[in-house]
Amino acid sequence: MATGIDFPEANFTYGPPAGMTEDQVKSLRVFTGPTHSEDRLDREVISKWQLTPEELAEIARTGVVWLYIIGDGHPPVYVTGTSPFASVTKTEEKAAQTWWEWLSGCDTKYV
Repeated sequence: MATGIDFPEANFTYGPPAGMTEDQVKSLRVFTGPTHSEDRLDREVISKWQLTPEELAEIARTGVVWLYIIGDGHPPVYVTGTSPFASVTKTEEKAAQTWWEWLSGCDTKYV
């Protein structure tokens, strides 16, 4: 299973939920703050994950990544191999804008 790893921009740690131990659910270092978009007032949480060689081989073989969310809903997520803290190209900026436009049009009861 992929492992959440620390990174320089991380400014918060999520610990295990009440009633669970670090052996059951590992703490996760994240960055949390306002979105990078100047026209949105939302907040974002960013984490960084390290995949095992076996996981990388499976992704290379299948071209897919499975994302599990524990709970009753599925929040909007964005999975990428590129650091969101690195400077973005115009192509990446347009892709992010298109993604936000799509997300803004979603019926939130399904998101």
